[in-house]
Amino acid sequence: MVKSTSEDELGMDFIEKAFQEATIKVLMGATEGLNTDTLRDPQCCARLEDVSAQLPSLVPGVVKAKELLLQLISISQQLQLAHAEFESYSAQKRKELDEAQRELAIHEATSENQKKEEILVHEKCEANEKLIASLTTQLNEAIAVSKILQEEKAQFSHKPSEHEANGKK
Repeated sequence: MVKSTSEDELGMDFIEKAFQEATIKVLMGATEGLNTDTLRDPQCCARLEDVSAQLPSLVPGVVKAKELLLQLISISQQLQLAHAEFESYSAQKRKELDEAQRELAIHEATSENQKKEEILVHEKCEANEKLIASLTTQLNEAIAVSKILQEEKAQFSHKPSEHEANGKK
């Protein structure tokens, strides 16, 4: 028995519809749980590539799904690249931050040491000023005593001694 063209078309529609339903099931399974984290996973991208390779290219309803899947694979690859660049950049910035923190710690320690040295020098200056004031007071007292003694000495040299005074009598 010879089939009519409409029966052939019905058969083709049935086959195409079966491929589309199978494709939808496969795609649903392959894309289940996809998000930006899983989409940048190389294993996820490999699964999507495997599914894409298994999809037929000649079935019109499947071709569009395959094109969209290829776009999804491209997005996955771009996300992987962007994530790798981000991780590299982040690692570099972490190194720079660690180095800056080390330098800051060194500067803080140096500053703290300088502050301690400054306080010590200031304390020594105060102690030295007190010593100078004390010694100046002692020197002034010694000068005053010396003047008094010089005056007394001068008085004795102008007065005749008792022995001289007894001898003149």
